[in-house]
Amino acid sequence: MQRAKSLYAATQHPITVIFHVGFKVIPIVLYLLMGWGIIGENFVVQFIVLILLESADFWITKNISGRMLVGLRWWHYVNPDGSNVWVFESSKEQGTIVNSIEGVIFWGALVGAVPIWIIFAIVNIFGLKFQYLFVVIVSIILLGANIFGYAKCIKDKKTQLRKMAVGYIANKVAENAMAGTETKEEENAFPI
Repeated sequence: MQRAKSLYAATQHPITVIFHVGFKVIPIVLYLLMGWGIIGENFVVQFIVLILLESADFWITKNISGRMLVGLRWWHYVNPDGSNVWVFESSKEQGTIVNSIEGVIFWGALVGAVPIWIIFAIVNIFGLKFQYLFVVIVSIILLGANIFGYAKCIKDKKTQLRKMAVGYIANKVAENAMAGTETKEEENAFPI
């Protein structure tokens, strides 16, 4: 319990962390309980509940926890001409520092849920439970879309940092070159 309190205190956005991890864990736990027949026998209700939870997890990860925990955001839209446009962003605020604990929790929960759902898929294939396989595939697709989007965001962030570094260096070189010419002009303006 003490460890949980220290982890809670170490995060800047504890509620977001709870929702991010909770919406990954709850569908997995419910899937297990429903699969074993502990909760309900009606597949349609189970299917609807699990898909709604996975959709909520996708939305929360994409729109809230990614932005708040790791400073990344992505979205997709279709132009009137039918072309797809993907937009990847990293935090634009200068000096924004991502809490390393939140980053580990974000990526651990996001990527860690995929192998669990893959194991469920394998079990469903060998157990010939193809109706549950559909739920698992939807879960893997939604998690995969978020992983893809955030991986592209990281690439965009590295590109932005590289551009900022090159711009800073070019600016300093220009300042030093201008300072050198101003000194020479001042020396030539007042000959002794």
